[in-house]
Amino acid sequence: MRTLKRAFLILETLAAEGKKLSLVEITDKTRMDKATCLRFLTSLEDIGLVRRDQKTRLYEMGPKAIFLSNGFLKTLRVED
Repeated sequence: MRTLKRAFLILETLAAEGKKLSLVEITDKTRMDKATCLRFLTSLEDIGLVRRDQKTRLYEMGPKAIFLSNGFLKTLRVED
């Protein structure tokens, strides 16, 4: 459970900032050590939840995050 919480902390950090962040910025905001944070980011990138810009090496939310949020939105009912 701790692992999942840490992965979501990274996702929440990226979502809250609303901009691309460096590894150092993410580690500062999440208080994770650099190696651990990088492992999580790599895993999140592998499944499409995080995307890394190859030129700037900055991280942002990935396209899979939109897919998941759309799944949630479909469950909401709009009241007339």
